[in-house]
Amino acid sequence: MRIEVITTGSELLLGQVLNSHPGYLSGRLALLGLELARQTAVPDGREAIAEVLAEAWRRSDLIIVTGGLGPTSDDITRDVVAEFFQKPLEYQAKIHEKILGYFRQRNLTPPELVKVQAMVPKGMEVLANDVGTAPGFWFEEKGKMLAVLPGPPRE
Repeated sequence: MRIEVITTGSELLLGQVLNSHPGYLSGRLALLGLELARQTAVPDGREAIAEVLAEAWRRSDLIIVTGGLGPTSDDITRDVVAEFFQKPLEYQAKIHEKILGYFRQRNLTPPELVKVQAMVPKGMEVLANDVGTAPGFWFEEKGKMLAVLPGPPRE
């Protein structure tokens, strides 16, 4: 099985944040007897993410994408994935309620823009995030798998 990791975020390429995902994921995959074939870091840009995703989808069996699931304007991974696979984003009320609960537990007022984190490409399965607000998602198509995970390593 050919496995590829794509990490998104300009902060990773600029050295502002240590890109720990490939090492962590490679170690976890090794425990399962699997080997990471390629890792790529891309900036926060639609074209850059779409191009790398298209290449990875052609050559790999499992693609793990990290980052770009937050609520800010540079968090565009969910949108790019939805466009690439031609799956409209769907509002998930259960996810939104869980996000709001995250803020309530901390006595914080959630910003309105967190609602975008409850949008998931139609037909993709939600991966719960018990540590942060952004859920991941995954799906399988034609024998290939895609997992999209939040950017913060603890999540």
